[in-house]
Amino acid sequence: MLFQSAFFGLLAVALLLHVALLVVVHQAYQDTRAAALRRDASMALVDDLRHETDRLTRLVRAYVATADARYLRYYYDILAIRQGERPPPEDDHGLYWEDVMAGLREHRLPEGVPGVSLGQRLQRLQADTAEQAALTRILEATEALGRIEQVAFAATQGLYDPRSGSFVSEGRPDPAFARDTVHSPAYARASAALVDAVDALERSEEHTSELQSRLHLVCRLLLEK
Repeated sequence: MLFQSAFFGLLAVALLLHVALLVVVHQAYQDTRAAALRRDASMALVDDLRHETDRLTRLVRAYVATADARYLRYYYDILAIRQGERPPPEDDHGLYWEDVMAGLREHRLPEGVPGVSLGQRLQRLQADTAEQAALTRILEATEALGRIEQVAFAATQGLYDPRSGSFVSEGRPDPAFARDTVHSPAYARASAALVDAVDALERSEEHTSELQSRLHLVCRLLLEK
């Protein structure tokens, strides 16, 4: 009788432990599924940044080549969207800006809609320390590139004196200097630094995704037993 009681007691404990293990594994499995969705959103963010970086460079060179103010407007609007100061286009599926730049549609951003900055987008994805560090690099590289671009913009408008290396209120437009500025080695290095920063964010995302994929596999194997 004592043996039976002990046996059933141990069996009950084993069953409780098994149930508890299943609950923990199931929760971990759900967490990894959520992480997979996060990975997809993160990779989409990186892809957006790559296209955006290329688009900004094209806008800068288009402006200094033509002095067409609409390119300057698009440039600043894209930066404002990245900083959360303006909302993105309502139907932005990767073609909006291409169509606008080509003159195929009117440029119009939504009014009365709050913007979401790049930092906020990463926070929503629960970015880890490495991803936050990559974001800081992206912002710093963007600022460094922007300082060179500001010189090119000002030179195009006659607001920069290449001889003194300073901004002026009244001067003569120097489109040749502006074009040389955005094709200079310094501009190329700054552009490369920005691309490297975006790549660093992607590598951080891939490392996190790899760990999550391994955990997902372990959880699935345990649940199938």
